[in-house]
Amino acid sequence: MTTPSETCARVRSLFSCAHDDEFAAGDREFFFAHLRACPACEREYAGYRKALLALRSLTPVAASRGFENRVLGRISEEAGRSTLLAMTTDPSPTQPVATRRGRVVPLRWAAAAAVLTGAVALVSGLALRPAPPAPPADPPPGMVRAGGRVLPEERFVEDALSARGFVRIAGRWMPAEEAKAFARGETWYRGRWRTQWELREALNADPLLAPPAPPPPDLAAAAPAPAAPGAQTAAAPGAAPSAEELLRALGYVRAGDRWLTPQEKEWIDRGYVLYRDRWLSPDDLRREVLLAEGFVFHDGRWMAREDRERLLASAPRQTGPATPRDALAAALRDLVVGEPDEEDLLAVYPLYARTTLPDEPWILLDAALRAGTVEIRDEKRSRHVKARNGGDRPLLILAGELLSGGHQDRVVAHDTLVPAGREWSDVAVYCAEAGRGSGKTDRFEAAPALAPPDLRSLVAVDAGQPALWSGIRRHLDALAIRSPTDSLCALYASGPVPERLRALERRLGDLPTRDVRTVGVAFGSGRGLIAAECFASNTLLRQAWPRVLAAAAAHAAVRRAAAPAGARVPSSRAGVSQILEQAVGGDWVPLAADPDGAFRMQFRTGDALLGEACLAGGRVGHATITVNEAPPAEAPAVYTLDAAKAQRLAAELARVMSADDEAARARAVREFGAVRWDRAAEVLGGFIATEPSDDVRIALADALGATRSPAAVRFLVDLLEKAPRRSPVARAAAQGLARTGAPRAVDPLVKLLHQSDAETARAGLEACVLLVAQLRDGPAIERAVSRLVAFSEGLDAHARETAAVAAVCPTHDLFLALDEPVRRALSAIAGVPFASGADARAWWNRNKDAYLRLRTR
Repeated sequence: MTTPSETCARVRSLFSCAHDDEFAAGDREFFFAHLRACPACEREYAGYRKALLALRSLTPVAASRGFENRVLGRISEEAGRSTLLAMTTDPSPTQPVATRRGRVVPLRWAAAAAVLTGAVALVSGLALRPAPPAPPADPPPGMVRAGGRVLPEERFVEDALSARGFVRIAGRWMPAEEAKAFARGETWYRGRWRTQWELREALNADPLLAPPAPPPPDLAAAAPAPAAPGAQTAAAPGAAPSAEELLRALGYVRAGDRWLTPQEKEWIDRGYVLYRDRWLSPDDLRREVLLAEGFVFHDGRWMAREDRERLLASAPRQTGPATPRDALAAALRDLVVGEPDEEDLLAVYPLYARTTLPDEPWILLDAALRAGTVEIRDEKRSRHVKARNGGDRPLLILAGELLSGGHQDRVVAHDTLVPAGREWSDVAVYCAEAGRGSGKTDRFEAAPALAPPDLRSLVAVDAGQPALWSGIRRHLDALAIRSPTDSLCALYASGPVPERLRALERRLGDLPTRDVRTVGVAFGSGRGLIAAECFASNTLLRQAWPRVLAAAAAHAAVRRAAAPAGARVPSSRAGVSQILEQAVGGDWVPLAADPDGAFRMQFRTGDALLGEACLAGGRVGHATITVNEAPPAEAPAVYTLDAAKAQRLAAELARVMSADDEAARARAVREFGAVRWDRAAEVLGGFIATEPSDDVRIALADALGATRSPAAVRFLVDLLEKAPRRSPVARAAAQGLARTGAPRAVDPLVKLLHQSDAETARAGLEACVLLVAQLRDGPAIERAVSRLVAFSEGLDAHARETAAVAAVCPTHDLFLALDEPVRRALSAIAGVPFASGADARAWWNRNKDAYLRLRTR
């Protein structure tokens, strides 16, 4: 029988096999099964791999000429004596040596072979010039070449993360310090990890968290305001609040055995990892590690830079006209990143073309409007306007152009080329002014800026009209700008942006004219790169520069004012080169090809980078690469729309709901729930019966609840009854019913309390508490609270059951699961702690009238 120590010794002997991936039959399963069961061996193997990675990163040391001469002399001396030794000595009595192939060689001959082999290798290496090595074969898909070895990409990422001090716990990577702190039961509070005792001391010393005065025990004389849903039982008079109460007061939530902020919990639930003070998705984490190790993404896969250069050098030369993708890659590869010109708000990196490019005969919208050669007309369709180019040059309308006027301000969705002399052409746009649906004119003029890069990204990926409105509202709120119609143009008319822009123009206004090779720019701020833009020529850049600079200034100002979020790409020349390299090797997908020769393409890398380009005549007219921050966890803004505008938005929602993209459907549904329109619930409810995805049905339940419309109740009740019990869809339907605040939601939610399984009943209880907080109808409040009190009274009987009776009682487990939560819920509703259902009944009988007067006044 093998002892544990012998098993561990055998596993340690397999470390090199595991690192080189050269297991014998059956050893692989044994090795990794033991590592999962033995933390000591797992730590030792992690240290072994970390040490090898550190050694691999060291620079090789060359031997001196004197050392080589001494070694060669000794080898020659040993080789001259080896024949006499073989004839005069007895065979070696030592044990034989086993080779990797299983052959057994006497130790004496193994030593001689090693000496002779080394001599031949060294002498040959010194005497002969080696032939150039054959180019290495390309690694197969999913593999990368590193340090002379070909490894699986996932294993390379794991090695790199381990070398950076990360550990994997429960399938999730986290910094080792964070893992140790969680293992010790510590909580992050005000800049450092704290033990439970230190946390308690810090919370009690916080002047913002002084214990509230206890509520009066009876409402007959004075009725306090009801506690918020989910609040804990109030502390006894004079008692200090518990650490749990103080943490909840700060907004922390419990996740297993630890406390997290709501945003941290959301990131973790979504699978994000905290890496260098940034929350990254698993795909972005893999990308960051590979980039940090010097890899580049080329032709659909990751590879070392030297491999990419070898592929590019060996690729056959293009003899015919280049494809649009080839032309774009060549234009981006031709760019050189210049030294930044830094201002307090922005760092601007000029992008130079290695060769001076000829001017294209294009004209941009602002110059064409000033020349009076172009006209833009509103068609009363939120997604299109008409443009007529009466000039003698093709008109290039940039993605993100702000059009002011018409029935509402608009933002252009994509780069659009309008040929010279062309009559009315369609231009795809989005509404950039949620609160206006009519105007005195149907003509537009160009605003003095493009939309900020992050809003252009929403438009480019077709995130939907409500997503853009929410983004505009976030920008205006971040800079405390009040706009009666929530117009994006207000961002540039008031607040801090105009003043900051004037300072930027004084310093950077002449940037495109400093060097005729300048064809683009990249912008960064203290929180990382924002975007890079390049044009067909220096002339086009000079035309667009004032509006491009204004858009970047607005984006940086909003970034500074908004909640902190980690940078995806650092603001540096290396960072700019990094995104350009990814764009060169990116998988550019054609979007549209106009009959007039314009060709649009787009590429994405997860949710980090978004690129879009417009080409015509084999030349890149305009290309942008936007670096997106991780989306913040926040509630969407609420909009009140007129009927005509809401109907157009409903038609847009129907279009998105017919697509195959589940994430896009869920996002569009949640955004539509923020629209205040009397028919919003009917529109959303109409999709429930035909929607196959549970994720989208959960989004429909959330959006229906967000409408706060009584019309949403019947759709949510139907969804609740048809969804499987204990499913996320059923829970979302219950929460949606509660958020409507409709009196008709009381009965279906109270009905959940009487289900046979505790999880469903608990979901119904949470929804009931939330509903009572929303209700303003006296009879509905009385009915809901009375039924909760009666339910709590019914549980009192189980508290008196003996152990023998409890063992055979079919509902005793339900009592154990719900007794304390029901009493806490009633305490939160009343603001008074209850020890039993009888206490709650006595309080309700005495204070019902006063409580109802307080809640309905």
